Amino acid sequence: MILANSQTEKFGSLFNAGLRFEIPPYQRKYSWRLKQAEELWEDIKNSYESGEDHFMGTLSLLEVEKEGIQTQEVYEIIDGQQRITTMYLLLNVLIDRIPESGNKDELRKNIIGDSDNPRIKLLGADDEWLTTFIFGDKDEVATKRSQKNIQEVHEYFKDIVSSYDSDEIEAIIKFMQERIKFLIFKVKDPGQAIKMFSSINDRGLQLKTLDKVKSILMLYDHLCLEENLKNEINDSFEKIFDAYDQIFTSMEDLEVDGRGVLGTLDEDTVLSHHYISARELFTDWNKKNPSAKNIFTQIKRGCESNRNKPEELKKFISGYVSDFTDFVTSYSKLLGGIKSNPEYDKVFRCLEFSGTLYPLIIRLYMLGKLEKFIPILEAIEIRIYKLRGTNPKADIHELSSAVSGGMELNEINKLLVDFCEYYGGNSYIKNKLREQIYSNSAIKYILHSYSGDKLKFNEYRKLDKEHIFSSNSSIQLSHYGFEESSYDYEKDKIGNICLLEAAKNKAASNKAPADKVQVYLESCVKDTIKIGSTIKKNNDFNKKDIDARGEEIIEFCIREFKIN
Repeated sequence: MILANSQTEKFGSLFNAGLRFEIPPYQRKYSWRLKQAEELWEDIKNSYESGEDHFMGTLSLLEVEKEGIQTQEVYEIIDGQQRITTMYLLLNVLIDRIPESGNKDELRKNIIGDSDNPRIKLLGADDEWLTTFIFGDKDEVATKRSQKNIQEVHEYFKDIVSSYDSDEIEAIIKFMQERIKFLIFKVKDPGQAIKMFSSINDRGLQLKTLDKVKSILMLYDHLCLEENLKNEINDSFEKIFDAYDQIFTSMEDLEVDGRGVLGTLDEDTVLSHHYISARELFTDWNKKNPSAKNIFTQIKRGCESNRNKPEELKKFISGYVSDFTDFVTSYSKLLGGIKSNPEYDKVFRCLEFSGTLYPLIIRLYMLGKLEKFIPILEAIEIRIYKLRGTNPKADIHELSSAVSGGMELNEINKLLVDFCEYYGGNSYIKNKLREQIYSNSAIKYILHSYSGDKLKFNEYRKLDKEHIFSSNSSIQLSHYGFEESSYDYEKDKIGNICLLEAAKNKAASNKAPADKVQVYLESCVKDTIKIGSTIKKNNDFNKKDIDARGEEIIEFCIREFKIN
């Protein structure tokens, strides 16, 4: 059956033995989740129950040239792969529910196909996986995010249709075949198909910048390079998409209580981090605008400016794809290895590096030199991003790209030292630490380091900051050397703050230091135990002790998180 251009077709005309659909290489992988699957099912169910036809939208296709004596019509899906694949999964579930005595085999052969000739062919490794999942082992292990999405949607449909009897199942299948319709729109050549894909979106899920980047690279390869880079682009983006899957899997694994390293991380953030650190690849590199939209514009501009210079275009596309692939796979490996590396676990999860530092961090990791630079990066994070509370992005963006450009390690170190000295020098940091500091996000980490505890993240996160002299204390302040008028300021200085398990914090709340001794002695924090022992031994603790402790912590901070 040959599909006509710009003609409304029944869904049953599309899923029959004479047609097969393939997902072209410039497309994204299967991305729908429960939300989109639920919306599609609700549309189908409501139309079925009302007995009305349901228009599913436009299906944009490119006919693939036949090979040899092949009789089956093959079409690449430009727009509609998410809908078509999801309906294919739904039909598979419905047909599985039909008794063996019915017309199950005929429906399966015509609509679903068989393992040698399935009606849908997905991208890369997903194709073999889906074939096994549909025609063989339903417990086939999903290793990629797209495969997990398919499993999730498939299980949703199984649950939804489990309440229908076989007669109603067959009625739904018949309704889908005869009453669900698409407007078919066919294009003539691959170049036109890629252009169309870049400018349209599937219902329910916006086309992502990463997909647009891949499609524009493939378009210029098709138009100007006779597809010489087609395999390189496809293979590289397969690795990129897999690395993205692993990044987000690692992010979920690292998340605790709704928080993880980098807070919320999305595809565009990683794309932006690469751009920031890849100045050599872009003639119009702009450290002040690393937005996904600007990155795509610059990639398109880089292709367009070289479209009549094949060697330069090839160099631009290959250079970008190769560097981006290395960057993303390194990003994935770094996040995946945080838990197994105690030093990484400490600085990435307990301290939490600011997002601005990640382009530089990934570049150092790619060079195999990250561990060497952890101390100065730790000092920068504490001194500048947390204690000072500033975010000098431009400087770090420049430095990130300098690293990727081949700068010597001693030069990198000098620039980091100068950067740290300029924004977070010792004098400034000492003065900052003598102020009210309780609410600063660096204090918990500083006190943890000062205590000398080798706590793992799960233990560290259970600690709270504790006022030794309580914030709402009803004690006689003058007895301990405090002035009533200045106590609200004094109580939030670093000498009056220690760490205590959250579970114990309540027991120590609003008590005088002498009444907290037993709680402190039962803590796992060495410094807190020491405070408890001192109070118990001297039967006293006052403002002088607080001030002395504060200066000791400040000096420790300058030594421990040193600039040089």
